[in-house]
Amino acid sequence: MNFLAAVQAALRIGMARKDATAEAARAYTFTWLDAVIAAIVLVGVQIALFVWSFSGVDGLPSAVVRDTGLVIILSLALPYAIYWFTAQAAKAMAALPGAYVFLALVLAALQIVSAVLANFGQSTTAAVGLLAVFAGFGARNFFGLGRGGAIAVGVAIAVATIGAGLLLLVLPGGKMLLG
Repeated sequence: MNFLAAVQAALRIGMARKDATAEAARAYTFTWLDAVIAAIVLVGVQIALFVWSFSGVDGLPSAVVRDTGLVIILSLALPYAIYWFTAQAAKAMAALPGAYVFLALVLAALQIVSAVLANFGQSTTAAVGLLAVFAGFGARNFFGLGRGGAIAVGVAIAVATIGAGLLLLVLPGGKMLLG
């Protein structure tokens, strides 16, 4: 087990490198342990960002924290579910652990970039578009989808993520945030 080798192979395959190292990466056999470790890293990043975003806020109602946590969990779980359905439909279940490693890396990187941009008062809207692009790359390169299928998967993941975020508006904690 070499998780860093799994990360390197997932990035090379997911980003469609066309050199000899990418062909060597295709020979890497991803395991479910690789996917679980990547998911743990993603959850760790998300917990750190969650704690960081609420640090320094005194007297925050528990409903806000609970509902925000629920939305975060949902927005992380939906891309995994969409990849699972895609792998089932493409009959590419063997590629799913590697795709999950790639997806975890993409989600973690975009969460960190979004948090840093938001901290400086910048819009993070482009992160959803980047998520769609990279999720589409991963679907195409791991599951062997064509361009149309990859675009559909990327858009589905972006829409699901936006939908999960909008869910906060109807939950009690989200209504408290709106005033």
